Amino acid sequence: INLIKNLETFDQTEVKTNLNSFYIKSVLDMSNINDNLFISYSFNEDINKECTYLGILEANINYEEMIFKKIFTTDQCLENTLGGRIHFYKHLGKDGFLFTTGASGKEKDLAQDDNSLYGKIIFFNLENYKKIIFSKGHRNPQGLTINNGIIISTEHGAYGGDEINKIIFNKNYGFPVSSYGDQYNFHEILDQRADYSFKKNHKGYNFQ
Repeated sequence: INLIKNLETFDQTEVKTNLNSFYIKSVLDMSNINDNLFISYSFNEDINKECTYLGILEANINYEEMIFKKIFTTDQCLENTLGGRIHFYKHLGKDGFLFTTGASGKEKDLAQDDNSLYGKIIFFNLENYKKIIFSKGHRNPQGLTINNGIIISTEHGAYGGDEINKIIFNKNYGFPVSSYGDQYNFHEILDQRADYSFKKNHKGYNFQ
Protein backbone atom coordinates (compact mmCIF):
# COMPACT_ATOMS: atom_id res chain seq x y z
CA ILE A 1 0.00 0.00 0.00
CA ASN A 2 1.35 3.40 -0.98
CA LEU A 3 0.25 6.85 0.18
CA ILE A 4 -0.02 9.39 -2.63
CA LYS A 5 0.83 12.73 -1.03
CA ASN A 6 0.40 14.94 -4.08
CA LEU A 7 -2.23 14.29 -6.76
CA GLU A 8 -0.40 16.52 -9.27
CA THR A 9 3.02 14.89 -9.04
CA PHE A 10 1.85 11.53 -7.63
CA ASP A 11 4.68 11.54 -5.13
CA GLN A 12 4.11 8.58 -2.85
CA THR A 13 5.51 6.74 0.11
CA GLU A 14 5.09 3.12 1.10
CA VAL A 15 2.89 2.26 4.07
CA LYS A 16 4.27 -0.68 6.03
CA THR A 17 1.84 -3.61 6.33
CA ASN A 18 1.71 -7.29 7.18
CA LEU A 19 -0.18 -8.14 3.96
CA ASN A 20 2.55 -10.50 2.77
CA SER A 21 1.58 -12.94 5.52
CA PHE A 22 -1.88 -13.67 4.08
CA TYR A 23 -0.98 -15.63 0.90
CA ILE A 24 -2.96 -13.19 -1.26
CA LYS A 25 -3.55 -14.30 -4.86
CA SER A 26 -5.72 -11.34 -5.87
CA VAL A 27 -7.16 -8.23 -4.25
CA LEU A 28 -10.87 -7.94 -5.09
CA ASP A 29 -11.88 -4.69 -3.37
CA MET A 30 -10.86 -2.09 -0.78
CA SER A 31 -13.22 0.06 1.27
CA ASN A 32 -12.74 2.77 3.91
CA ILE A 33 -15.41 2.39 6.60
CA ASN A 34 -15.23 4.40 9.84
CA ASP A 35 -11.48 5.02 9.40
CA ASN A 36 -10.82 1.31 8.98
CA LEU A 37 -9.61 -0.19 5.72
CA PHE A 38 -11.29 -3.40 4.58
CA ILE A 39 -9.70 -5.54 1.86
CA SER A 40 -11.39 -8.51 0.19
CA TYR A 41 -9.07 -11.03 -1.41
CA SER A 42 -8.66 -14.56 -2.73
CA PHE A 43 -5.99 -16.75 -1.18
CA ASN A 44 -4.63 -20.22 -0.64
CA GLU A 45 -1.87 -21.09 1.81
CA ASP A 46 -1.04 -24.12 -0.35
CA ILE A 47 0.56 -22.50 -3.40
CA ASN A 48 0.36 -25.78 -5.33
CA LYS A 49 -3.45 -25.78 -5.34
CA GLU A 50 -5.35 -24.03 -8.11
CA CYS A 51 -8.45 -23.32 -6.02
CA THR A 52 -8.80 -20.30 -3.74
CA TYR A 53 -10.72 -19.21 -0.68
CA LEU A 54 -12.34 -15.81 -0.15
CA GLY A 55 -11.41 -13.57 2.78
CA ILE A 56 -11.75 -10.10 4.29
CA LEU A 57 -8.97 -8.24 6.12
CA GLU A 58 -9.38 -5.18 8.33
CA ALA A 59 -6.96 -2.61 9.77
CA ASN A 60 -7.06 0.82 11.36
CA ILE A 61 -5.94 3.39 8.82
CA ASN A 62 -2.47 4.66 9.66
CA TYR A 63 -0.18 6.33 7.16
CA GLU A 64 3.00 4.78 8.59
CA GLU A 65 2.06 1.18 9.41
CA MET A 66 -1.15 -0.84 9.13
CA ILE A 67 -1.55 -4.21 10.83
CA PHE A 68 -4.32 -6.25 9.21
CA LYS A 69 -6.34 -9.04 10.79
CA LYS A 70 -8.65 -11.60 9.24
CA ILE A 71 -12.31 -11.01 10.02
CA PHE A 72 -13.75 -13.56 7.58
CA THR A 73 -12.72 -16.50 5.40
CA THR A 74 -14.77 -19.05 3.48
CA ASP A 75 -14.35 -22.75 4.20
CA GLN A 76 -14.76 -23.95 0.59
CA CYS A 77 -11.94 -23.75 -1.96
CA LEU A 78 -13.29 -22.86 -5.42
CA GLU A 79 -11.85 -22.88 -8.93
CA ASN A 80 -13.45 -19.46 -9.52
CA THR A 81 -13.38 -17.00 -6.62
CA LEU A 82 -15.70 -14.22 -7.74
CA GLY A 83 -17.38 -11.08 -6.41
CA GLY A 84 -15.69 -9.49 -3.42
CA ARG A 85 -17.31 -6.04 -3.50
CA ILE A 86 -17.58 -4.26 -0.12
CA HIS A 87 -19.99 -1.37 0.59
CA PHE A 88 -21.09 0.27 3.85
CA TYR A 89 -24.77 -0.36 4.65
CA LYS A 90 -27.09 0.06 7.61
CA HIS A 91 -29.46 -2.90 8.05
CA LEU A 92 -32.23 -2.89 10.65
CA GLY A 93 -30.53 0.01 12.41
CA LYS A 94 -27.14 -1.71 12.61
CA ASP A 95 -24.03 -0.33 10.89
CA GLY A 96 -22.29 -2.84 8.71
CA PHE A 97 -21.35 -3.63 5.13
CA LEU A 98 -22.58 -5.71 2.24
CA PHE A 99 -20.17 -8.20 0.66
CA THR A 100 -20.71 -9.94 -2.68
CA THR A 101 -19.67 -13.50 -3.56
CA GLY A 102 -20.09 -15.44 -6.79
CA ALA A 103 -20.65 -19.02 -7.95
CA SER A 104 -20.18 -20.15 -11.54
CA GLY A 105 -19.03 -23.05 -13.68
CA LYS A 106 -18.93 -26.38 -11.88
CA GLU A 107 -19.70 -24.56 -8.61
CA LYS A 108 -22.79 -22.70 -9.81
CA ASP A 109 -25.24 -24.72 -7.69
CA LEU A 110 -23.76 -23.14 -4.54
CA ALA A 111 -25.69 -19.96 -5.41
CA GLN A 112 -28.92 -21.72 -4.32
CA ASP A 113 -27.36 -23.58 -1.38
CA ASP A 114 -28.21 -21.91 1.94
CA ASN A 115 -25.33 -23.80 3.58
CA SER A 116 -22.83 -22.04 1.33
CA LEU A 117 -21.82 -18.37 1.35
CA TYR A 118 -21.00 -18.40 -2.37
CA GLY A 119 -23.38 -16.84 -4.90
CA LYS A 120 -24.70 -14.52 -2.21
CA ILE A 121 -24.71 -10.95 -0.96
CA ILE A 122 -23.85 -11.05 2.74
CA PHE A 123 -24.40 -8.44 5.45
CA PHE A 124 -21.75 -8.11 8.15
CA ASN A 125 -22.56 -6.30 11.41
CA LEU A 126 -19.65 -3.96 12.24
CA GLU A 127 -20.19 -4.42 15.96
CA ASN A 128 -19.23 -8.10 16.04
CA TYR A 129 -18.89 -9.16 12.36
CA LYS A 130 -21.86 -11.49 12.64
CA LYS A 131 -23.14 -12.23 9.16
CA ILE A 132 -26.44 -13.04 7.47
CA ILE A 133 -27.28 -13.93 3.89
CA PHE A 134 -28.87 -10.78 2.48
CA SER A 135 -29.75 -12.20 -0.96
CA LYS A 136 -28.84 -15.26 -3.02
CA GLY A 137 -28.89 -16.67 -6.54
CA HIS A 138 -25.99 -14.57 -7.87
CA ARG A 139 -23.40 -15.64 -10.45
CA ASN A 140 -20.71 -12.94 -10.18
CA PRO A 141 -21.88 -9.66 -8.61
CA GLN A 142 -18.82 -7.44 -8.91
CA GLY A 143 -20.55 -4.06 -8.91
CA LEU A 144 -22.37 -2.61 -5.90
CA THR A 145 -23.60 0.91 -5.16
CA ILE A 146 -26.06 2.25 -2.59
CA ASN A 147 -27.91 5.55 -2.76
CA ASN A 148 -30.70 6.64 -0.40
CA GLY A 149 -31.06 3.06 0.80
CA ILE A 150 -31.46 1.66 -2.73
CA ILE A 151 -28.96 -1.12 -3.51
CA ILE A 152 -27.92 -1.66 -7.13
CA SER A 153 -25.68 -4.54 -8.16
CA THR A 154 -24.15 -5.21 -11.56
CA GLU A 155 -23.55 -8.87 -12.23
CA HIS A 156 -21.57 -10.84 -14.79
CA GLY A 157 -24.17 -13.33 -15.95
CA ALA A 158 -23.98 -16.29 -18.25
CA TYR A 159 -23.19 -15.65 -21.96
CA GLY A 160 -25.31 -12.71 -23.11
CA GLY A 161 -27.01 -12.40 -19.72
CA ASP A 162 -25.26 -9.71 -17.67
CA GLU A 163 -27.61 -8.13 -15.14
CA ILE A 164 -28.35 -4.91 -13.28
CA ASN A 165 -30.32 -5.81 -10.15
CA LYS A 166 -32.08 -3.84 -7.44
CA ILE A 167 -31.12 -5.85 -4.37
CA ILE A 168 -33.89 -6.50 -1.86
CA PHE A 169 -33.35 -8.24 1.46
CA ASN A 170 -34.15 -11.96 1.49
CA LYS A 171 -34.78 -12.19 -2.25
CA ASN A 172 -33.52 -14.90 -4.61
CA TYR A 173 -32.14 -13.72 -7.97
CA GLY A 174 -32.42 -17.08 -9.69
CA PHE A 175 -28.99 -18.24 -10.78
CA PRO A 176 -28.31 -20.98 -11.89
CA VAL A 177 -31.97 -21.89 -12.47
CA SER A 178 -33.00 -18.72 -14.31
CA SER A 179 -30.84 -16.49 -16.50
CA TYR A 180 -31.39 -14.55 -19.70
CA GLY A 181 -27.95 -15.67 -20.83
CA ASP A 182 -26.71 -19.18 -21.56
CA GLN A 183 -23.64 -21.37 -21.29
CA TYR A 184 -20.47 -20.08 -22.94
CA ASN A 185 -20.54 -22.89 -25.53
CA PHE A 186 -23.89 -21.55 -26.79
CA HIS A 187 -22.43 -20.65 -30.20
CA GLU A 188 -21.85 -24.37 -30.74
CA ILE A 189 -25.54 -25.26 -30.29
CA LEU A 190 -27.23 -22.44 -32.22
CA ASP A 191 -29.32 -25.00 -34.11
CA GLN A 192 -30.93 -26.02 -30.80
CA ARG A 193 -32.21 -22.64 -29.65
CA ALA A 194 -35.13 -24.19 -27.78
CA ASP A 195 -32.74 -26.25 -25.66
CA TYR A 196 -31.60 -23.53 -23.24
CA SER A 197 -29.49 -24.35 -20.22
CA PHE A 198 -31.41 -21.89 -18.01
CA LYS A 199 -35.05 -20.94 -17.56
CA LYS A 200 -35.86 -17.70 -19.39
CA ASN A 201 -38.19 -16.54 -16.67
CA HIS A 202 -37.66 -15.29 -13.11
CA LYS A 203 -41.07 -14.42 -11.74
CA GLY A 204 -42.57 -17.71 -12.87
CA TYR A 205 -40.13 -19.54 -10.57
CA ASN A 206 -40.54 -17.14 -7.63
CA PHE A 207 -37.27 -15.35 -8.32
CA GLN A 208 -36.66 -11.62 -8.13
